[in-house]
Amino acid sequence: MADALTRRIKWPLAVAVFDGDAMVVRYSTIPSSPLSLLHSSINMRLSVVARALGRAYLAFCPADEQAVILAVVRQSKHPEDAAAKRPREVAKTLAEVRRRGYAVRDPQVRPVSNTLALPLYEGERVIGSLGMTWFASVMSPEKAVKQYLGDLKAAVAEIAARLEALNADQRPARADAPR
Repeated sequence: MADALTRRIKWPLAVAVFDGDAMVVRYSTIPSSPLSLLHSSINMRLSVVARALGRAYLAFCPADEQAVILAVVRQSKHPEDAAAKRPREVAKTLAEVRRRGYAVRDPQVRPVSNTLALPLYEGERVIGSLGMTWFASVMSPEKAVKQYLGDLKAAVAEIAARLEALNADQRPARADAPR
């Protein structure tokens, strides 16, 4: 599904999950994309407060989980995590992400490109994020949203449906269910 979308739109997609104090890219369509800046992004650790994949996850996780994550990230010495030390700024950013339903990268971080990301859900629980990266010289975040947000929403919906189907297949049969 992600590879098919990249073949159609050309831009690379990444799936990231939270790990300790950062988002970690676990799947990438870079090999299917003719428009990637990198050879690979697998296992890259990305800031939860500065990167779109992190913001998309953090904005939609439960408030208690968000508070713990931000407390951990405030201890980070990584420059991309500096915003975590400014709680009002982070709260404003995350509120904006929740209002819009998607995140973009902090424009000060790696300005040669940008990323548009949405949360990935398993049922009601956010489990990661899906993002599309593009060259900043080619389009603005507003144009990326206008052109690709629908495709990304469809992709996250399909991923959620596949996870639901997978989970349904793995549920044990009830003892009182008819056979």
